Amino acid sequence: MHQCQQCQRSFRQLSSLRQHESSKGHRSSASASAVVVHSIAGPMTTTPAEPNTTVAARYHGIPASQIKPVFKAACASRHAGPDVADIIKATQTTLPPAIVSAILDGALRLLPVDASAEGKKVRREEQQARARRAQHAEDEFVAAIRRFQPAMLDEAQQRRRAASVATPDVLFPEPTEFAGETCRWVEYKDMFGFKANPFVQAKIREQCRRYASLFGPGMIVYRLGFETGLLGGIEGVHVAREREVCLWIGRQRCI
Repeated sequence: MHQCQQCQRSFRQLSSLRQHESSKGHRSSASASAVVVHSIAGPMTTTPAEPNTTVAARYHGIPASQIKPVFKAACASRHAGPDVADIIKATQTTLPPAIVSAILDGALRLLPVDASAEGKKVRREEQQARARRAQHAEDEFVAAIRRFQPAMLDEAQQRRRAASVATPDVLFPEPTEFAGETCRWVEYKDMFGFKANPFVQAKIREQCRRYASLFGPGMIVYRLGFETGLLGGIEGVHVAREREVCLWIGRQRCI
């Protein structure tokens, strides 16, 4: 079951939760000024579809002007062990706490590594817990795509069929219309994407370049959203937020 923490409602499928989060009945905590949305045409179908099922919302991200002050404050106070509430109070940001937390995590990554036995143990446990959460979120997302496109290959299937070490989370047999874009592959990230994210963003850019070089156009999907213009300059790589993609998938199943 998937639960909306704000409304205390449960949903059997992730796509249903995402549809609820964008409905009028959901009490959103996000700032209305944090995103820019417009409508784009969905994929072509063989039969006419209702207008509300052939339109997908396109999220353009959060402007750098809202992210930089938060990251700067997080970096400045990182040695004092700040929490999300501290950063929100210091910056008066209107960004959702989950995004502030993601930015703070990036700043804390700049701290010197604790090489003590206890430090290594704590770090290992945190990494394992984070990896489990990320894998669960990825599995749910990939399962939602499989219901829409059964012919897709996940990472395990790709490894069994080919010797290539490049295995995106989802690989379609051929270029496919997906969330308003033509994609051969889809990569999921259980995070908020921002340009200054230490060590992480450079690896993601390189990963996307490699996938685009090997497979052609594709899409990277961030669970919490991303900074505007995050992957600018990488031809054929589209960026989306999980909520909009899951809404789009849900609409295709209704067509």
